[in-house]
Amino acid sequence: MMMPVADQTPPSPAAPVATIDRSNVIRIGRDEDNDIVLRDLWVSAKHAEIRRRSSGFVLVDLNSSNGLHYNGRRVPRATLSPGDVFTIGRHEFLWDGRAVYQHDDAGPTSVIADDLTVQIKGATLLDDVSFVLRHGTLLGVIGPSGCGKSTLLKSITGFRKPVMGNILYDGRDLYEHYSQLRYRIGMVPQDDVLHNQLTVRRALRFAASLRFATDVSRTERRQRVSEVIDLLGLTPRTRARIDKLSGGQRKRTSVALELLTEPSLLALDEPTSGLDPALDKEVMRELRLLADRGRTIMVVTHSVLHLDLCDYVLVMCLGGRMGYFGPPDELLPFFESADYADVFDKVTNEATYWAQQYRSSEQYRKYVGDVAAQLLVESRRKLLGNLELSDLDPEFSPLPTVRASQPVPDLRATGQGSLSAVAAKLAAAEAAAAAAVAPPDRAVVPAQAYPPESEYDPEPATSEMPLTPAMAAAVPASHAAPPTLGAPVAATPAAPAPAKPARRSAKATLNRNLDRVAAVVFRDALPPPLKDAPLKAMQDRSVAQQALHPVAPLRQYVTLCLRMVRVILADRGYSLFLLALPIALAILSRAVPGTLGLGADTPLGFNLEAQRRLAVFIVGASFMGVAIAIREIVSEGSIYRRERAIGLSPTSYLASKLTIFFIIDAIQVAIFIYLSMLGLPRPVEPLIFALPMLDIIVAVWLVAVASTSFALLASALVRTPEQTTPIMVVSVMFQLVLSGALFGVYNTPVLRYLAFLDPARWGMAASAASVSLPFLPPEIADPIWLHRQEYWIQPALIMLAQTVILVAATRLALRRFEPGAE
Repeated sequence: MMMPVADQTPPSPAAPVATIDRSNVIRIGRDEDNDIVLRDLWVSAKHAEIRRRSSGFVLVDLNSSNGLHYNGRRVPRATLSPGDVFTIGRHEFLWDGRAVYQHDDAGPTSVIADDLTVQIKGATLLDDVSFVLRHGTLLGVIGPSGCGKSTLLKSITGFRKPVMGNILYDGRDLYEHYSQLRYRIGMVPQDDVLHNQLTVRRALRFAASLRFATDVSRTERRQRVSEVIDLLGLTPRTRARIDKLSGGQRKRTSVALELLTEPSLLALDEPTSGLDPALDKEVMRELRLLADRGRTIMVVTHSVLHLDLCDYVLVMCLGGRMGYFGPPDELLPFFESADYADVFDKVTNEATYWAQQYRSSEQYRKYVGDVAAQLLVESRRKLLGNLELSDLDPEFSPLPTVRASQPVPDLRATGQGSLSAVAAKLAAAEAAAAAAVAPPDRAVVPAQAYPPESEYDPEPATSEMPLTPAMAAAVPASHAAPPTLGAPVAATPAAPAPAKPARRSAKATLNRNLDRVAAVVFRDALPPPLKDAPLKAMQDRSVAQQALHPVAPLRQYVTLCLRMVRVILADRGYSLFLLALPIALAILSRAVPGTLGLGADTPLGFNLEAQRRLAVFIVGASFMGVAIAIREIVSEGSIYRRERAIGLSPTSYLASKLTIFFIIDAIQVAIFIYLSMLGLPRPVEPLIFALPMLDIIVAVWLVAVASTSFALLASALVRTPEQTTPIMVVSVMFQLVLSGALFGVYNTPVLRYLAFLDPARWGMAASAASVSLPFLPPEIADPIWLHRQEYWIQPALIMLAQTVILVAATRLALRRFEPGAE
């Protein structure tokens, strides 16, 4: 449920959303027949269960699409203890040993950047940057080129981890909890993250298929796509190709892609780049409307025409330092400038001076230090269920006990408002509070029946037991003797569990509670011994279960294959190139003199023409295999990086590329060889397959497959598409020289071992064995060209092994596109 932007009051504690009943199971999912219904397309129909076991309670992932997170880590299965937190999408749950409490992160959210420093190869891209974003605000980031604006955005969204400093997302460390928080962050990079060949509607439908749960129906996905298209005013352009849209419409389409999953934080890098002033204003107005609807938005821009639409402006100085953060109407007076041109000149030529000036200014204390202190307290209140803590003074004294109904003092007056100092004091307070917790051996887990849901008191009562603030906030006082954190809950066979209420009554209760923000304790609020405890996950799944689990998502693979086919067919130029390439090579092969073809009977006793034609086949297959894939990954780098950040499987991505390209290789090779041999004699004696020409076609196809695998590896390693051209030329020449088709390489020691790495050499050997070229002169012939089955099978296996190695290397190379790997 979306909270109003103006309402920043932390939520109050709520009643549990579910308790263990007679069936000993709490089921969570999207379907209405679950005990806890989550109306979110990220969630699977049957997502997870809490099961009673003799030793306690177990949380089980029901082979969901997007998984679940237990105490901040993604797991398939875990043993639950009181105080544990598990997350499903934006829905977070606290288990108190008896019941489940729920909190939905439906936005808006706060962001605190604390002393961010980013260095790459000794160069400092960000230097001690600190700022604070309140709930549902719009921040504009400006500064001269090369000042670190894009780097800052990547750090805030999890793509580039700082070497120093922290990023707090509603009080939680972004990188520590990135696996679960990444679903709530939207990122629109400067480069478009959509395939330009697709229409707006089709591109968004493919994105929805990749991001939503696998069991979400096509109707539900299309309905959500239509809602987002209508929200951003793209309805008249739904059937238009993305490359036919105006600059503003393309940016709106990129924003629509992120809004499919309703992120709480949306970051945009240069969304107005290259737009005229009218479109610039249009984009900024739409971002203003999105912020007013409850999202926290960061936008990097070079334009200063419409900064008045922003709540805050962050000015970056050359060298990655922060020169100003505050309202736009105070920016020019701070720099004592009449226009933004003068401001840019000052932060470029006097970067150190203005960075120091702002750090010691009233604006820094007012808009960073004070606000950070307030937001940290608000986030702690939110995480602790708005519990009012006693004995908490402005100096963050230790907290020996936890009680209710006492006010929290105003924490904004904390020295000069230093953000690092505030964070340090809060950390000290949490450590002191954890030290006051009674050791586990002082508490006894009671053996008692679980009370009916109606007996739970939604209001917290005073507790004299020295619990952590989190547990005191989350566990209702009506529970006698709350269990110690981390202790397993024993089974209670003596007293039967209460009967489950009627389905209609239960649904009404659940629906009511789903609209209430419950008290939730997060990993940060747990005492250090529990925070650093080993994960209680049980990795005992069968191979069949692993195949169904999101580790190997078949749905993504199928969707990516279909999308790739659509992209190829939509790009007429590329489609014609794929069709024309084998035809052009077949025409060129006709330049080989002679009419003997691949026949074995010749007047000279050997067929030199056959050797030349096979050389053309092998080199042509090498060229086709490299040409179709050499730019594939590098040209989709921004698309893959964004999709990977929201959970795309790298294995599915690579497998889809290999599948489609290998099919294209087979078609091209078949066309190439068929047209090249049209009207010419063919081999008459089969070697492996029933048809002699099939022996040659498969051997040549294996060369193309290995060449395509090499091209994908090169594409994953280079930085720009332009770098692929020399690699393609060198690789084709390498295969031509070492194939043995021009001159013998077997008797030359150096070339013999180099040729072992060349797929063309083994493709030539398998093809020559199929044709039978044993009587060629010894300076040309290779000993493995004999007409024997083993001389076809061995080269074929070597080419397959080379392909497997290249594919594995490509999978490793994809790691450089991982979030935080830049």
